[in-house]
Amino acid sequence: MARRSVANCDICEKLGEYIYIKNDVGEKLPEAAGMLKEVAGEVLGAVVYKCPHCGTFYTYSRETDNEPGLSFDVTEMKRVGRDEAKKIIDSEKRYAKKYKQKKLKELEKSISTLEASERSVVLYLVETLGKGKCQPVIENDLNIGGPEAGAIFASLVKKGILEKKIVYPLKAEKDECRQESERYTKDNVFFNIKPVI
Repeated sequence: MARRSVANCDICEKLGEYIYIKNDVGEKLPEAAGMLKEVAGEVLGAVVYKCPHCGTFYTYSRETDNEPGLSFDVTEMKRVGRDEAKKIIDSEKRYAKKYKQKKLKELEKSISTLEASERSVVLYLVETLGKGKCQPVIENDLNIGGPEAGAIFASLVKKGILEKKIVYPLKAEKDECRQESERYTKDNVFFNIKPVI
C-alpha cells in the first residue's frame, strides 16, 4: 500500500502541526489522535506516535501538578520530522537496555530467593522502565488476581523489593482531603521497583 502525503492524510489533516490541550478544563485531543500508533513510550519525556496512513511522526507529552492552588493538567502534541523521531526512539532503546541491565544486577540476590509468581511480578515491573503499573493492569497482564495477587504484592512490599503508592485523582471532592483519605480502590494503587539507596 502506498503511503499518503501529510497533505492528503485523513488523520494528519485533523491534527495539524501542534496541539495544546488543557485537560483540567475538559479540553480533549481530536479523535484522530487515537488512530496514531505508539512507537516509543514515555521514558525520556515524550511518547512518539506514528501515523499508520502517511508515516508522519508526532511527540506527545502530558504534564500535571495537583498542588493546591497551582494545579494544572496539560497535553502537548507536536508533528516532528523522521530524524527527530528516530533520535528519540534510539535514545529510548539505549536507555531501556541500560536500565534493565542495571536494575536486574541490583535485584540479582533478591530475585533468586523469590517464589516464581513473585519473580514474574518483579521482572514485569523491570520491563516498565521505572514507570510502574497500577494493580489491575499487573493482575491482568500476568493473569493473577484475587487473594493470590494481594498476597504477592504484600510479600514483595514487605521484603522491600516493591514500593506501593496510592494515587488520588487530580480533583478531590469538596468534602474530601486527598492526603488524608483512606478511600481508594485498587485502580489507585501503583507498584514499582523500590529504588536501591
